[in-house]
Order: sequence, then C-alpha cells, then structure tokens
Amino acid sequence: MAIHYNLSVASVTSDRRGFTLSDLNIIVTPPGSALSLTSAPLTWAQAEAEAVAAGGHLVTIRSEAENQAILDRFGGDTIWIGLRRSYPGGPFEWSSGEPVTYTNWFQGQPDNYLGIEDSVAMSWVTHPDGQWNDLPNSGQFYGVIEGSNPEITYTNAPDGWFNIVTGK
Repeated sequence: MAIHYNLSVASVTSDRRGFTLSDLNIIVTPPGSALSLTSAPLTWAQAEAEAVAAGGHLVTIRSEAENQAILDRFGGDTIWIGLRRSYPGGPFEWSSGEPVTYTNWFQGQPDNYLGIEDSVAMSWVTHPDGQWNDLPNSGQFYGVIEGSNPEITYTNAPDGWFNIVTGK
C-alpha cells in the first residue's frame, strides 16, 4: 500500500541502497502545495499577484501547526499572508477562497487603525511569536507564496527501506 505525502525535501542522507524515512529532513505542507517567498518586498496586492502568476496564492494558514511551521521557516521579519478584507471594513477572507477556520491575532487585533488596515501580516515587528496584525495595504513586505508541489510517493520495501517515486 502506497503512502502519499506532499513534501519539500530540505536535505537527504543516503547510501547506494536508497533512503530510509529517518534520512529525510522534510517539511510537510498541505496536499499539493509548496511554500516560497515573493521575489522582493511588495504591497499585499503585488505579493498576491506574484503568487497567482506562480500558480498559487499568498499562504492560507489552517492550523497552529502550520502557523508555527511558517514562522520557523520565514519568521524574523514581517511577512504577508493570504488573509485580507476584500473591501474596507468587511470580513477577513483567504485569497485562496478557503474558509477562515484558524486565526492567530495579536491581542487587540485586528483593529483597522485609521480605517486603512485591510491586509494581514505575520511576525509583525512587535509580534515576533507569529501572531497576526492587520496592516495598511500599502506596506511593503515579503509574502509567503503557497504554490503547487509535485507529489512524492514512497512505499515500504521488504528490507525496511523506502521506495520513493515523484510525480503526480
């Protein structure tokens, strides 16, 4: 029976026989996705446009574990995520169209300060623990792109090693 995962392989240790699961340093992302940063600091709209051009959207965060993984990988600076109001004062929505099932707002956020904060960022300067803040659309930060990723399939081989096959 094959086990299907979507993985980003950060590093691999192997010998001539193949890989063991413990040899893989992997980052597990949602099915069919891979994460990267925009090419430069951009406004939220520019970052989303770059993400769409790359075949994805700014990242949708579905759980505390995903939030932490993104913080661990890209934290330290303010980064755009895919949450935004589509019109001033409206509800927050993911650019991917997925329902909002998880949030990680900093205390007192969102506050729509001066009525111009419709885009959401993680790791805002005063929130280094991965909490979110609504910010003006004109801010320029890197965005986290969630794009397509080839499927990697591996199966247990009789000798305890894994056979890895890539492709969709």
